[in-house]
Amino acid sequence: MGNNFKIVISLICLGLTACDDDLVNDLDSEQYVNVYQDDQALSCSTAGRISVEAHSKLLIDENIEIHCSQKGYDGFAYTLSCGSETGTINIFTINDKDLSEAESLGFSSLSNLPDALFIDSCDFDSNNIYMEDFEQQVIDAAGTQATDCGKVEINGSSLAVNTCVSDSFVINTPFYSFYVVQGIDSSVAYGTSMNVDGVVEYWHYDSFDGGKISSSVCENASATFDLTGSHTDVFNCTE
Repeated sequence: MGNNFKIVISLICLGLTACDDDLVNDLDSEQYVNVYQDDQALSCSTAGRISVEAHSKLLIDENIEIHCSQKGYDGFAYTLSCGSETGTINIFTINDKDLSEAESLGFSSLSNLPDALFIDSCDFDSNNIYMEDFEQQVIDAAGTQATDCGKVEINGSSLAVNTCVSDSFVINTPFYSFYVVQGIDSSVAYGTSMNVDGVVEYWHYDSFDGGKISSSVCENASATFDLTGSHTDVFNCTE
């Protein structure tokens, strides 16, 4: 999935843990193991990406109990260009006795990725709000006719995404976009959307403590044509 390149850890690993050579957790006197699947995500696009929920359903349908689920990184470095792999993976903590069954479903032990990055203090909760929930809420707010302007990954260039956002705004076409940033001990992302009524909204997601989503309207939005900065630099808003 890419060439192992250690500098990637300093870019995306604050608050994340590299997995051990043979990671098996001992919780409540039971043996647990982390398994994963590639989520098929590509830079600048949400199309084709497999959600945590979709992969968890494969396990649940086979009566495999999930004790934790989360997004993580495979620990490899990738080219920061649209259409390239992102290295994001869906990780699940399951009973060690279910490992063989999980492998038959296409999952692999996380111990196969010695530099994998993930949040160590993860507890499964079906009420958690995941990054996919955040993205879907932004997409729903923009509407079915909205243009997908893509996603800016951690430390990636915002130019292409912001250009799409600005161009869509100018021609009054609904749109949505996402910006993933470095969190300290959680996954953090921002979003921008505009619906058919021309309402521009800013969005924020933080996975800490189960996940939280917030939004605010950019009142009387006007284009700044500043396309290389953050998502809020693209528009001027009035109070």
